[in-house]
Parts: sequence; C-alpha cells; structure tokens
Amino acid sequence: GFYNNILKFYKKEDFETKEKIISTFPSESPYKIYNIKYWWSDKWGAEDYERDYDFSRLFFEQFQKLNLDVPHPAITHYLKGVIDSPYTISILYSKNCYLATLCSCLENVHYSSWSGFCKDSMELDNVTKSQICSELISCNNCYNCHFCQECRQCIDSYFLYSCKNCQNCFGCTNLRHKSYCFFNEQFSKEEYLEKIKTINLGNREILEEYKEKFEELFKNTFRQNLNNGRQNLNCLGDQLYGAKNCFQVFRAVKGVENVRYSTDMALGIKDGMDLYIACPKVSLGYELIEIVESNNIKFSFFGHNNLEIEYCIGCYNCQNCFGCVGLRNKSCYIFNKQYLKEKYYKFLDKIKTKMLKDKEYGEFFFFISKFTSL
Repeated sequence: GFYNNILKFYKKEDFETKEKIISTFPSESPYKIYNIKYWWSDKWGAEDYERDYDFSRLFFEQFQKLNLDVPHPAITHYLKGVIDSPYTISILYSKNCYLATLCSCLENVHYSSWSGFCKDSMELDNVTKSQICSELISCNNCYNCHFCQECRQCIDSYFLYSCKNCQNCFGCTNLRHKSYCFFNEQFSKEEYLEKIKTINLGNREILEEYKEKFEELFKNTFRQNLNNGRQNLNCLGDQLYGAKNCFQVFRAVKGVENVRYSTDMALGIKDGMDLYIACPKVSLGYELIEIVESNNIKFSFFGHNNLEIEYCIGCYNCQNCFGCVGLRNKSCYIFNKQYLKEKYYKFLDKIKTKMLKDKEYGEFFFFISKFTSL
C-alpha cells in the first residue's frame, strides 16, 4: 500500500509543475501529488473534483476513482509549528529535524520515529523527554545515553537494557538506582572512569566488539516484562504510560482512556477502537489511521481537526463529511460535493442503507477488493 508510508522517500512527478519532487508516493503510484506548500495553499481546492453519488455502483469503487483524481500532498505534513525540517513525515512543533517521522516537539533530532520532547539526538524510536542520546528504543527521561532500550531516568550511560534511574553505567541490564557499573559489576567511581577512558567507541571495530559483548549479556540476563509501563489502571497491553481502561493496546502515552485494539497513541485519546497513530486529542474514533485533534471519526486516513466525518482521506478542519478526499474547512460534503444540511443527512442515510445492503458499510478500505491495489 502507498498510504501511510512513513519510512521511504521517492521521486515522483508533481501534478502541477510536472517536475520531479521528493514524495512518499513511489513514482509508479497512480496517485497524483502536489508539493506540500502548494497543496496547503489557496491556489486550488479539492472541491473542484466534486461528483454525484451513483447508486448503481459500489461505494468503494466510486470512492477510489475520486481518490485517484484528487491530488495528495507529496509528503504527509501538517506544517504546524515545523521549522527547518526537510524530509520529515507527519511531525508537529519541531525544529531542525531530518528524516524524522510521527514525532512532535523535537529540536535537532535526526533519523527518528514516534518520539517527542527530545533534543540534540539521533536514531530514536519511541523515546520521550531525552537529550543528547543516540540509538535508543522505548526510553524516557534519559540524558547522554547511547545504545539503550527500555530505560528510564538514566544519565551518561551506554549499552543498557531495562535500567531505571542509573548513572554512569556501561553494558548493564535490569539495574535499579545504580552508578558506576560495568557489565553488571559494581566499580568504584575512580575504577569505572579509568576503565571507560580506555574504550574508544569512535573506532568501528571496538564499537562492534562491545555490541557483541552486550548482546551476549542481554541473552543471558533477559527478563521479559509482561507489561512495560507505569501509572496504568485496568489495562492489558505493552508500553503503556498513564493509560486507563485499555485492552490490547500498545505504545500509548499519557491520557489514553477507554481504547481497544490500538497502537501508537499519545496525549488524550479517548473512547476509541482499532486506531493506528492518533495524537493528540482524538475521541470517539473507530478504524482510523493517523488522525490528529478530531472527534467522532470513523473509517478514515490522515486528518486534522475534524468532527463527525466518515470514509475520508486527507481532510482538515472539516465537519459532517462522508467519502471525501483532500477537503479543507468544509461542512456537509459527500464525494467532495456540498449539500444543504437538511439534504445532507437524508442523502447520507440513503447512502449508508445502500452500503449496508452491499455489505460495504463498516468495512475499512483495505478489506474491499477494489482497494487491494492501494
């Protein structure tokens, strides 16, 4: 599928200028694209691609035709508080970032994903509130840490796994409130600092040597936690922090409540199911991918600040829309065509009745054979 590509860049022809530009859509993709600044400008409008609903045809067949006709942004980007950050995908409130995806509140961070409130770091995945770090996975509140995983509140350390509140440690696993440990062996401050001086991780051979040593220690001391997380209430899942009443939920941070079968969410996600990438403030969501600050949304891709929309892709600041692509600041639209409010609801009921009869309503896009080529 070409949607929600968060890892690769390609060169593809801009539908407006016909020039090759950087895009998350492959060159062979049938979808039309605009460069993101033009896409967000007032020089065009997706409502120009409006069309009538044809009750003799399936909904998904008609929607896919609209989806192919309306140009998409070359890179999914909200352009919200983002400064000097080329080659980034779906980031918010960040500065001087490069090749970062699904992140927010970063500064000088490169080659990272699903991280927030970090600074002067690189190669982070699922990391929060950390600074001067590299190659971290699922860490929180770390400073000057490198090659660490599942760690919290650690400082000046290398090669750690599942360590909490540790400082000046090297090659350690499962430690709590420790300092000056080397491969899980306690040293004095002077002994530790003297030993560290002899290790030049700037040398590739030495770095690889210690990676192998740490991997061996990891294999011998690994303990799998049933639930990596804290401050949760009535939850089943993994990597949950500050969640409540969640079932089969993974990688959720701060204020995720009453959610089921979902992953990658943060900051006030409530009353939802089957969500992938929601942050922040999304409520009453069902079967969504990458939705931001929205309420009562179903079966939709990519959207920001929407209310009561269904089966929409790439819509922003919209309300009461159904089966639309690329709309901004619109209300009461079906297939990118506007209707009077009274007619909108009556017509929508008729469409949903037909979709239920055709066994389409309630299914997400990829379950329909016409969309398997996405």
